[in-house]
Amino acid sequence: MKGLGAAARTVAKAIYAAVVAGLSGLSAVLVGGASFADVTASQWVSIALAALVAGGGVYGISNTSKGT
Repeated sequence: MKGLGAAARTVAKAIYAAVVAGLSGLSAVLVGGASFADVTASQWVSIALAALVAGGGVYGISNTSKGT
């Protein structure tokens, strides 16, 4: 990601965080042979909320510079 600008790197990190959080939530729901048909609406909302919070947190909170 060296050729990307700072804004593009931030967006890429936020998307990655959202995907990881969403897949983690989905993997927690799909245990023991459960399928996508077994996932309830409230579980989908929880997964989406986790992804939104993770992506928004990574995008909205800036990194501090080294040495401060």
